Amino acid sequence: MCGIAICISSDPVLKHNFSKEAIKLLHHRGPDGNGVWQDDNIIIVHTRLSIQDLTEAGKQPMISQSGRFIITFNGEIYNHLSLRKRFLPDHKFKGHADTETILELFEKMGEKMLPYLIGMWAFAIWDSTEKKLFVCRDRFGQKPLYRVKKDDSFFLASEIKPLLKKGLNEFNVLAASEYLALGNYGHLFEKTFFESVFQILPAHYTIYDGLGNLMKNSCYWKIDEVPYKDRLFFDDRQAKYFRDLVLEVIESQLLSDVPVGAALSGGLDSSIIVSCLASMGKNIPAFTAQFKNHKSDETRYVEAVKRRWGKAVEVIYTPVGELSLENDLLKVVREQEEPFGDPSIMAHGFLVEAAQKAGVKVMLGGQGGDEISMGYPWMYQRAFAYALSQKDTASFWRFISREFKSIPYLRLITAGLFPEKELSLRINGRFRKKKILKQQFQMHSPESSFGRVDRFDGIYLESIRTVGLPHLCQYDDRSTMSRSIEGRMPFLDHRILEFTSRFRPDAFYSNGYSKMIFRKSFRDLLPQEIIDRRDKVGFYTPIEELILESKPWVKKMLMEKAVLSIASSAKLNDLVRSLDKNKLDVNNAILIFRFISFAIWRNLFNSNL
Repeated sequence: MCGIAICISSDPVLKHNFSKEAIKLLHHRGPDGNGVWQDDNIIIVHTRLSIQDLTEAGKQPMISQSGRFIITFNGEIYNHLSLRKRFLPDHKFKGHADTETILELFEKMGEKMLPYLIGMWAFAIWDSTEKKLFVCRDRFGQKPLYRVKKDDSFFLASEIKPLLKKGLNEFNVLAASEYLALGNYGHLFEKTFFESVFQILPAHYTIYDGLGNLMKNSCYWKIDEVPYKDRLFFDDRQAKYFRDLVLEVIESQLLSDVPVGAALSGGLDSSIIVSCLASMGKNIPAFTAQFKNHKSDETRYVEAVKRRWGKAVEVIYTPVGELSLENDLLKVVREQEEPFGDPSIMAHGFLVEAAQKAGVKVMLGGQGGDEISMGYPWMYQRAFAYALSQKDTASFWRFISREFKSIPYLRLITAGLFPEKELSLRINGRFRKKKILKQQFQMHSPESSFGRVDRFDGIYLESIRTVGLPHLCQYDDRSTMSRSIEGRMPFLDHRILEFTSRFRPDAFYSNGYSKMIFRKSFRDLLPQEIIDRRDKVGFYTPIEELILESKPWVKKMLMEKAVLSIASSAKLNDLVRSLDKNKLDVNNAILIFRFISFAIWRNLFNSNL
């Protein structure tokens, strides 16, 4: 896991200054060493966090044995040793780093190697013969990669900071509008909060010529739409297959030459990972961060996992009661580089710091479990609306009769019978929420970011590509890498989603329980308290209390120019009144958090309003 950067320019001073600055700004991503390679118009930078092959054989930028290709790579390829045996059985490797595997495999296969890679990555490979740059990002976007084209120069980096120069820090109005009114971010495909900074898309590769001009942009992976009649029921045989697959994935992600740990929140996803590790006999510490004695405290569920496995699970507890918006938010916005949704991301930092102090350099987490198993209410509700759209009225009415009081059933019927109308209602509903902003910032969301209810892959489109995973991947990467730790997400092995996306809605939700695929497959590994849980806490933080604890500072931040210039005065007055009365509902608290997070980000990065 590392930091990577590239500059293509005919200006040698520009290239030198960029590489020097990139090494400095990406040092936290790779404190174990750095390297630079340059030739003609290109300079390639790498900062190294040593995870596999700690010797000089793993150093980057790495040159292929033929001398033709040069790679800078950030990520992990968990199956790279098997790829060596399969495709390069006679090749004499210098070491056992996955970087070398990718490099030599690319020389043999080019982009045809991508479907075979299992892992997370962002890499760039320079072809010194044809003067072309091949750039690629993993299927879900676990590892970041950003690009900027300015004048005749092209820049690429793992984070945004090395790319920000004068004239490149104007904010993206649509991104700000979506974030402030809806809480959505990281969902606008290539766009970021910075108008001139774009990201390489997940599951895509791009090719640039020797001047940094785009030659090709191609998607190499997507979820196939399975016709409803071909969708499967989830039975004991499927549960066994799924369990074996997850166990295989988790074991593969233990590939490391440094200490590994795992996060344990007490929720279903992280409990599965820790329980799987314990069942394998792996002595790996589990880290938990809780607000003790608060309604969101999940310590009792963490303790249930510990009781289930005894000495096989060592839990390290981290209290997060000292979390303060006034004292901690600036640091986290700097780490994240963009405004974010709620303080849970700050609390996650406490967890990672505990792992860092314990000497752990790799952390397994449960992120992505909800997205691939339809764990959110909006997902499984739409799944049953999809069933209705496909004339499976029996499944739909069984779901409605069981959950009649807790769901917007009229909306679901509309979605099932009139999917285009439901999509229109959803888009218009989001636009109405933007009335909290001044009129010039009330911009329409792109319809391409919304999935249709009458297609199962449409539900996954929103979850995986827009409103779900992008911000989870961003915050996990920044929280871990800012502390020089590699975060891994076993549930984002693409084989898991390819498996779960084949089933009928009943496989995900039944008899009042969500994520039935998980519950059925791991029922003998999990304590009963967790199997029976219906509540969903997530990494909750008491946002109302945190805001009121810092009330004078919060009111001051709401009067910042960045907020005054974008928020409607009526909504700001309403928020201030709520603060003065010490009566904050969760919706206003979240809105206040977004405004002050945006103000800090604007001031910190000098985004031109």
